[in-house]
Parts: sequence; structure tokens; C-alpha cells
Amino acid sequence: MKEHYTEVIKKNEDGTEEKFQIFVVKPNNEIAGAAERYRSNFWMKCIKDGVPTRQEVADLMKERKIWDEDKEKELKQMREELGILERKLFLGNGDTKRMKLSDGKQVAIEMRKLRMKIQDFAAVKIEMENNSAEALADNARFDYYVANCTYSGETLQKVYSSIEEFNSKNTDETANAASAKLYEVIYNISNKVIENIPENRWLKKFGLVDDEYSLIDKDKHNIDLDGRRIDKEGYFLNDEGKRIDKFGNLLNAE
Repeated sequence: MKEHYTEVIKKNEDGTEEKFQIFVVKPNNEIAGAAERYRSNFWMKCIKDGVPTRQEVADLMKERKIWDEDKEKELKQMREELGILERKLFLGNGDTKRMKLSDGKQVAIEMRKLRMKIQDFAAVKIEMENNSAEALADNARFDYYVANCTYSGETLQKVYSSIEEFNSKNTDETANAASAKLYEVIYNISNKVIENIPENRWLKKFGLVDDEYSLIDKDKHNIDLDGRRIDKEGYFLNDEGKRIDKFGNLLNAE
């Protein structure tokens, strides 16, 4: 069974850092079967505790006007608009004239803005659905995978003796690193999935973003979506590289 290593950086109380390796393996049939049983039991417990099902959540959102057919149509329209912009970015306007780089950059930025708008718009729906019995049970199944598929890179022994032990430590650095790595392994999702976003591929091709896919100007300075110079933390900068507010006033250390 193939091992997939990742590094854990643990911060101690004295401010020092401790680095070590762990590795995860893809669940075998035995673990997968046990995880499904664990999920079923967890789902039943959710139902007994009164946690709504996904359908009940949908009905509740519709009843309270949180999410209805009109919002679903609006979301669909925004996604269709995003598709239109993507075709325009890569295929132009359908004529033989090639799109200017500046025009293409503007389309890519429009796509970024629209993608963020879609995420914000759908956030309430996703948050509600994530609290359904099915979603919580799916999370429990994944936790079972992590508890049984995570090993120490030094001792080659399982990090967690049981799902109960994992649940008691599921917010520490080791659990977070193991969960992220196993998610990547199981669902074949690269931790660099941002590279595959269409507008990011286009912007990278023409050198309009840095290695972290943040927008940059011709002098390689980071800029925001409106072309204003910023630093890595998102603060506005003046021509001298000093932090300013949106009105151009210098900021002090506080």
C-alpha cells in the first residue's frame, strides 16, 4: 500500500516549533466497510437527536425564504455567465481578431470577481446543508478514515489507537495535516487545485500573477482586483512601498 508523507509543524507553548513527518494510506476494503458502518450509526444518532436530513434542510430553507427556486435560478444564471466569460477569455469574441492582452486581463479579473460572488451567494446554502444529518455523517466517516489510516513517519505505527482518540485531538496540527493529506489522496485532489481554475491558468500563462496566483503589475508588485498596489497581507501601499489607507494616508505601526 502506497504511503503519502506530509510534514507536521507543531508549535510549542514556549514558542518553539517541532517538525516531524506522518504518512497516510488509502483505506482498504476492511477500513472502508467499517467506516460505512460507523457512518450509518452516526447518521442514526443524528436522526434520534433531531438533526434534520438534507431534504428537511432544503424544505426549511424554502419555507423561511433562505433559499428557494428564485435563488437557485439566480445562482444558475451567475454560473452560466461565468461560462460565457471563460469562453470569451480562451476563444475571444468569435471573430478572427485576437483579443488584446489588456482586454483578456479584464475578462479574467471579471471571472475572479464573479467566482467570489458565487461563493458568497451560495455560502448560506452550503452552510445549512453542511449541518444536515447526511453531511455530519459523511464527516464522521472521513474522520474514521483519518483515525485508521494515519501513521508516524518515525515509528511506522498508527498515530491514533481509535476513532475516539482522534476525536479528542481532531483540532491539533497532526490531525489537520493528516486530514488534508488523506482528503487529497482519497479524492485525488491536488493541494494546488487553484492552478486549475481557468482564469488562473490564463493569467499565469501571460505572467500576470505570481507563484501564489496573486495579481501583479508590470513591475511585479502585488495588486488588488482594481489594480491598486498592495502587500502580501492585503494592505494598500504607496509608490514608496509604505502602507496607506484607501484614501492614501500613511498608516502607523498600530
